[in-house]
Amino acid sequence: MESRRMSSRLYKAAAAGNFLCLLSETVSEERLRSDLLCLTHEESNCLHIAAMFGREEFVRNVASLCSSLLYRQNVRGDNPLRVAARAGHLGVVKLLTDSFRELQRPPPQSIERGRNRETPGQGNEENNSTDLADSVQPPQTPQSQSTGGNSGTAGEDDIISEKSLREAEEGERPSLPILGTPSSQSESTTGDMVVKITSSEWPSLPIWRTQNHDGNTALHEALRRKHGNVAFNLLDLDGKMVVLIVNSKTESPLYLAAEAGFAHVVSCNKDT
Repeated sequence: MESRRMSSRLYKAAAAGNFLCLLSETVSEERLRSDLLCLTHEESNCLHIAAMFGREEFVRNVASLCSSLLYRQNVRGDNPLRVAARAGHLGVVKLLTDSFRELQRPPPQSIERGRNRETPGQGNEENNSTDLADSVQPPQTPQSQSTGGNSGTAGEDDIISEKSLREAEEGERPSLPILGTPSSQSESTTGDMVVKITSSEWPSLPIWRTQNHDGNTALHEALRRKHGNVAFNLLDLDGKMVVLIVNSKTESPLYLAAEAGFAHVVSCNKDT
């Protein structure tokens, strides 16, 4: 299904950071979310635009409405995080990475199931802790959890909606479903529209590890443009892994850090 083109109204709102102008009593949640999914001719979404201009409040509101936009790529293979890192907007970089890490948290339903699940004769605290730990692990492949009378309950966890599959195909990386049905309602200064619109996807790679068509991660982009504060923030997230990724020119982040004069980055990772 071909994506709708972004309107000039949405582009200007994202560029100016004016989220309020998108809200209206006559616009339903579904319509607002549908509008936010529209793309430019370069397949950039409104988070790409807001990230480029450093519009933190706009990014915060849109990420809470349409979290799948966090890892969507444009024609260059850039997600919004790489755009923000390239432009040197530290506040937006932190918002995007924090929002993505929120997606990684298990939904409340799975935690509650872990607390309530109790095997006869094994109701002590130690076993409950083990069950809870098991309940919040990222799902692997959907499979039935029961062969008896509990098959109906297991089936509920195994269902992947058509919308989740479609969004996963359009997203940056293949994804797995989160157990349960994530549904959140957050308070916002923008009004009651910002509710219960969330992604049910679980991307397989963090957005700071993925690469664009030139092989660059967000860290490559920050270092190439000598945005030291952004680079150090990304290193704090996942330094041991991201420094190993080389781009299409075989440039590693350590090479770019040395070229940019960031001796601290090189010295902290010289044994990597």
